[in-house]
This record gives sequence, C-alpha cells and structure tokens, in this order.
Amino acid sequence: MKKLLVVTGAILAVSLAGVFILTWLSQVSLVQGVQGPGCDGCERTAVLKAAINVDRPIESYLAERATSPCFHLLNKGAVIDYSEKLEKQGLPLRGAMFKEPEYYFTAEYEDSLKGAIKSRFIIQLFFYTGELVHQWVTTSDRPTFTFNGHLNRMFRNPRAVFRQSVPLDIHVLNEFEKRPYDCDIRPEREEVIPGEEIKVEISNIRDIQGQPSREFNRLVVQSVHGEIVEGADLAVDPSLKAFQVGEGQINFTYRAPGGSSEEEVSEDTIYVYNACEILDPKIVPLELTTLKDKIAEKKITITKKRPVLEINFNVNSEFEASGQTYYSTSSSNFSGTIRFYLKLSDSHTDDGEIHQSYESTQCEVMGFHGSLKGFKKSWLSDGQTRTEVSKIIMNLCDKSCPSSAVDLVLDKEGGVKEVQLGGFELQICLQGSIEITDFDGRRYNQEVPFSAGEQLKSTELFILDPKKDFGVFQIKGFDQGSLRSGLITGSRAITGGNEYKTTKKKITYQLRLE
Repeated sequence: MKKLLVVTGAILAVSLAGVFILTWLSQVSLVQGVQGPGCDGCERTAVLKAAINVDRPIESYLAERATSPCFHLLNKGAVIDYSEKLEKQGLPLRGAMFKEPEYYFTAEYEDSLKGAIKSRFIIQLFFYTGELVHQWVTTSDRPTFTFNGHLNRMFRNPRAVFRQSVPLDIHVLNEFEKRPYDCDIRPEREEVIPGEEIKVEISNIRDIQGQPSREFNRLVVQSVHGEIVEGADLAVDPSLKAFQVGEGQINFTYRAPGGSSEEEVSEDTIYVYNACEILDPKIVPLELTTLKDKIAEKKITITKKRPVLEINFNVNSEFEASGQTYYSTSSSNFSGTIRFYLKLSDSHTDDGEIHQSYESTQCEVMGFHGSLKGFKKSWLSDGQTRTEVSKIIMNLCDKSCPSSAVDLVLDKEGGVKEVQLGGFELQICLQGSIEITDFDGRRYNQEVPFSAGEQLKSTELFILDPKKDFGVFQIKGFDQGSLRSGLITGSRAITGGNEYKTTKKKITYQLRLE
C-alpha cells in the first residue's frame, strides 16, 4: 500500500509539473514580437547560463524575484523539451518560433577566501553579446557564514541586494538599453512638389533621460501619404520601414505623394516609432520589427504649385526652286509661345538617378504671329512673263491645343542630367493675297484661301528629342537647372531640309513651378 501511494504521488508530481509548465508557458511570451499581458514596456527574457559552486535551484530564486510583467527567466531547454513532447503527442504548440533571450545570468559562490572577505556571492546579468549590464554582490568577513546566509542577503531579507533592483526592466534594463524616446526629424525641405524626392535625416536620438540611445535599438518610420524609399519593409506592412539606430543618425529618401494618383494631398506627415526588438538582425530580422510608441513626427507641405512647361519657338524657312520655265523663292517666319500645364505621371529612382515623367493636362498658345513672302516668275518661249507676289499672314487654325510630355533624368541631388521634351504639332492657316501680273500684262489679286469658307492649312511638326534621328533634321540642345530650384531651362536648335527648302527652328524652354 505504501509503494502504491509513492507511485501515485510520483504520478501526481509529474502531473503538477505539467500544470506548472503549462501555466508558465501561458504567462511567458515565447514568440518574437509579442508582448505579454500587463507589460506596458518591452518584454525581456533571460536564461541562467552558468552557476559556479551554486546549486541549480538558484534558478528558482532568480525566477521568483526577477519575474515581472516585463521580465521573465526562461528555461529554454525545458521549454523546447516540453514542446517536443507536445508535438509527439499531437498537441498544438503555442508558437512556432521561440523568443530568443536578450540577456543571461551567471551566478558564482566563493568561500574560504584569503583576506578580509571570507565568502562572496556574485550574480551578473549580461546582454546576449556578453556585455555586462549589472551585477549584485554579497560578501561576508565571517568564516562561518553560510551560503544560506548569502541567499538571505541576496534575495530574502527585506532589503536584500537583488530586491533593490526589481522590477529589472525599470531599474536596470532601461538605463542599459536607452530605448529611443525622442529624436529630431530633419527633412531637406519642408515644402515639396507632388512626387518629389528629398533626403531626410533622423538624429539626436535620445532616451527618456535625454541620453543618446544605444546602437542596437530600432526605429520604424512611416509616411502617411508618401513613401519612405530606404529601410527594411516590415512584414506586417511594407510601407513601414525599419532601421537600426547605429551611430545615432539615420538617413533615408522621402518621396512625396503624386505619381499616377489623382488624389490631391496638401500635407503629409512622417512618423517615427520606437520598437522593442534589440537582438541582432541576424537573429530577429528587421522585417519582424514591431511598432511600440510614436516618438516624433514632422509635417511636410505638398505645394499647390503645378509644373508648367513654357516653350518659345521661332521658325524660319527659305525656299528656292527653278526650272526651264520658272523661278520661285519664298521665305516664312513665325513665332510664339506654347504653355503646357503638366501632371506628374511617374516618379522612381534607378541606380541613384531620379526618373520623372510628366504629361500635359491642358495648354495654351500665346503671341503667335507669322508671315510668308513669296515671288514666282514664269515665262513663255515668246518672252512673255508672269509674276506672282505673295503676301501671306500665318495664324493658328483653331484654339485646340496639342498634347505633349516631358521626361526628366536627375542626379541624386536633383540636378538635370537629361530632359526629353515631347514633340507637338501646330496647324497653321494661311490667309492673304497674291498679286499677279499675267502674261498679257493684266494685274489682279488672288485671295488666299481661294474660296470663301475654305482653310488653307500647313502642318508644322516639332520634334525636340536630340536622340531621335529622322535623317532630315538635326537636333541639338542643352539643359540646365535642378528640380529643387524649381527651374529647368534649355534650348533646341533644329535644322534641316532638302535641295529646295531649308528650315531653322529655334526653341527655348522653361520648366518651372507656378
């Protein structure tokens, strides 16, 4: 009967141990990025790595005194063993990835020491990298002082050494980790145009005491409407970007909202959050960083100014032809200004270059005027001649406006590397008269166009990209300015023709904000 009770007691002990472990598992956060119940700060775990001249039950004393809502002593081996047992039994596990401990303890007891100190009990807390965080020491000068007495001084007495430091996360870890509490957000400019990219610096990263934050801490940066270009995409939301504090300065590129979106945003905000993850990214990838508290924000104004492309054009043409019975020459000149109102259709960065594309939404032609003068002489075999003197005014045929586009390639500082101006065409109507002296000597005027209600049209095509070669015209030009100055200027010289006609087109342009 006594043996049966012993066996039953053993079974009960095993069952109670299982209940203890289950209860413990339910209270300790074992999954990366998950905070336990009741913890307002960042949950931390530790293991007992070494116990020298100390019985293993020291782990129980540490667990009893160190455990708080935000700090737990983790017996990692026991957890893994227990989870394997659950898995073998086909029972569900709490989480697939255990939370790696950020800290570890060592405990060492020394006695029979020479000198005034006869015995010493030391508990040390280390960061996972091996950096000493804190240590607790009890000593005695009495040769007969026992280890149990050291346990009392370390843990049990009302003013025990270890008890003075709990909760550890408040009295020890906060001072060591220096979790970011505040920082400065310094954008290159606080006013941008839609789709523009600017550099942003986060610096002066401080803890709650105003001390510089430790390098292993992480920050998460978010833009409400725009985009943070660099940083690690968070798995939960790729628009959130994670960075390590490192040397205390974080640099990234901010892209203002715009692009192909029709949404008009007049203001954006960059938010910076701290995070709880402090382990090396090789252990806990930056992509698994979790947001904790917002520590800073910066407003960015999206200017209402819109990009405008203004092109001034001046076109001169000379024509000359002759044959056995005629000679003809003419010259024309027209000029004006065409203004395109643009919308950003795409913006992206490639190999350190900023690529932007704009398309026209509306335009207007201003100050257009031109004229054509011509002379033609014809003759017959008997010597009679006919002359035609043309005086033509050139006007735009209608108020309709051509469409166009602009593609920019800028360096990382916003300076112009290449401007591709989209071409356009104009419909020009000719109106005037031709003074004719006929073969018989009669003089009269022929109106142009030749009949009422008719339009005599001439189409003028403007190709402005120097890279395009049509074999007839040569296009040369230069571009200068920067996106950040709000002004890009340039010119195009277009020459070409055939054996009868030569044309010179001079183009100057401004791409600006207004």
